[in-house]
Amino acid sequence: MVAITNKIRLKKQAKKREKSQDALKAHRGVYFGGTIGFVQCPIYEREKLTYGNVIEGLAIIEQYESTTVIPPDQMADIDEYGNVVI
Repeated sequence: MVAITNKIRLKKQAKKREKSQDALKAHRGVYFGGTIGFVQCPIYEREKLTYGNVIEGLAIIEQYESTTVIPPDQMADIDEYGNVVI
């Protein structure tokens, strides 16, 4: 079955704050395997991240239905649609 639908229009976010520290909720010991081991890792609340925020790895972004790991030597940018782009 094929259906014709209206074009999806995604709502862009305005840049609200530059500092991702506003979304920092804790530091926690996280195990990253044998070569890295346990690290005190920053934990961010996904709901508080906004367009323009940048998070440097090692880091974890938590939300109700998922967890995103930012690996070492990587960065995550929050884009204008609220996506986490690593």
